[in-house]
Amino acid sequence: MYTSTSDYIKSLILDGGIINLTWDNTTRTSYRTLTIGSLSGSGGTVKINTDLTNDTGDTVTITSAASTPAIKVAIAYDPIMKTMSGLGYHAVTSASSYTPVTAAAGVSLSGALSEYNAYSYIPEFTGSTITGLNLGVSSNTKAAASAASGFGIADPDKCQPPQKTPWRS
Repeated sequence: MYTSTSDYIKSLILDGGIINLTWDNTTRTSYRTLTIGSLSGSGGTVKINTDLTNDTGDTVTITSAASTPAIKVAIAYDPIMKTMSGLGYHAVTSASSYTPVTAAAGVSLSGALSEYNAYSYIPEFTGSTITGLNLGVSSNTKAAASAASGFGIADPDKCQPPQKTPWRS
């Protein structure tokens, strides 16, 4: 892992790695900016904090891309996560002008799963703008439900009662 407090990286090869702008405080509400001069490789994940209601958050600018990397954006924290409820898609109710990643031609963006409290979140994009969040159940909540059910398996939907084995003498 490479750690930097700089806001500029001249050249970066990203092959499945994570650019984590939340490394020191996952619930931070002061935002960072990172510029990458040249990006190559297959891509990876950018982990950021946002404030979608107020159209702001961490930003990454990719000036040029030497390949066609696929960038996934994971939101570690947004104040809206404290108040969201109900599983499924939630549209961002703001001007939606916030673009967390401004990328050179050829870079594709998509949402990546992240978790906060009992829920999982996947940002939805139109171009480079986040237009909503898909809300699901976190893996910790699923594990707790499984443990409480007494079956002790990770997927409560696949729970089967234990099979009775005939007693033998």
